[in-house]
Amino acid sequence: MKLYKYQKEYIAKLSSSCIMAADLGTGKTLMSLAHWENQATGRPLLIVAPASKIRTGDWQSEADKWFYDDREINTGQPEITYISYESLRLMDKETRRPRWWKYTGARNGGIVYDVIADECHALKNPQSKQSKAIFEITRSGGLFIGLSGTPMPNGWIDFAGYSKIFNYVKGITEFKHKYCKIQDFKGFPEIIGYNNIPELESQLKAVAYRLSREQAGELPDRQMLGVNIHLPDKAKKRYYELKLTRIDKNTGEVLDNSSRLLSVLRQSTTDARLDSLLSVVGDSADNIVVFYNYISERNAILKALSKLKEKKILRYDGDQHDELPDSDANITNTVLVAHYKSASTGLNLQWANVTVYYSPTYSYQEFEQSKGRTYRNGQTKKCLYYLFNVRGTVDHNIWQCLREKRDFNEKLWENQND
Repeated sequence: MKLYKYQKEYIAKLSSSCIMAADLGTGKTLMSLAHWENQATGRPLLIVAPASKIRTGDWQSEADKWFYDDREINTGQPEITYISYESLRLMDKETRRPRWWKYTGARNGGIVYDVIADECHALKNPQSKQSKAIFEITRSGGLFIGLSGTPMPNGWIDFAGYSKIFNYVKGITEFKHKYCKIQDFKGFPEIIGYNNIPELESQLKAVAYRLSREQAGELPDRQMLGVNIHLPDKAKKRYYELKLTRIDKNTGEVLDNSSRLLSVLRQSTTDARLDSLLSVVGDSADNIVVFYNYISERNAILKALSKLKEKKILRYDGDQHDELPDSDANITNTVLVAHYKSASTGLNLQWANVTVYYSPTYSYQEFEQSKGRTYRNGQTKKCLYYLFNVRGTVDHNIWQCLREKRDFNEKLWENQND
């Protein structure tokens, strides 16, 4: 397996332990394996990734390609352990310790592991269980190689977890004391800015290396297509009654907080989106990924798509993981119905080139990550993204936030008119 010129140039810049802040589709997986191999530490490698990527075997497949394919001399694959963030923090019944304990080096038999942490933005909170686990493993002296297209989606506060891993601070308390401007807001501390920013910038520059998609090899064009949907009169009347009264007449539920109100409001528009979905899916033999938020949306989508007999329908969500096609599969008329939380990160969906956002996610990180599932090196078709927007609803506010590269804020929405 050979690297592109831009990948070799990027690897040459990296420090031994680092954050590979490379855009989606630039080949972070292979580059991280090549970088780790170049360090020649002689230590075993622990690869930690989202559960979806461990289940699909993507890392094992990429490691086989790198260590075996197209080599004049087959040196064999080194000792590699694959484990998900979720599994890493579970308790081991035999040792009665968290599973990460066995990888903590001198404190447990003297074996030190190097770590590749895929989607390392999962470590941005130093108080999370997975962040504490990675810190305990790497403090024994092994390398830390973090991979993420969006390592700090919320700004400098997300550097706190990395600061601990790279030994800049001992924990979140020291980080806030040194770098955060904090004021009291209704009895709660709130970060309003940052101190010593040049010092933070210097630390980030020493460990994090950016690689944009523009610096990478040629990829096919991609196009964002807004799809404006109008609510039928009956659905529009129900939507605004829900918003005004905060009472769901169908169930009698009082919608007394913004999260629940938004959930019911958004789900009330589910059926209005179906005609647009059938138009996109039915008019094309392209392979398509449909992202959704709610179970009610999923059920409506699956029921509608079941009428298209020529289509093969797959599911990927918290309840069901259908076997997905290989990245280079030569197929048509396949539709994957996928939940954001399950499929926006970690999956290689290069076999598809059309993505439908049935409803927008609140998370800019999920939105940005999801776009890279199909738009990757090796993609040979133009990638299309259909953004469904129901006019006169909260969809507009959410898409506006995503365009501004930020998460949707429910509190701000409460004080606005759609």
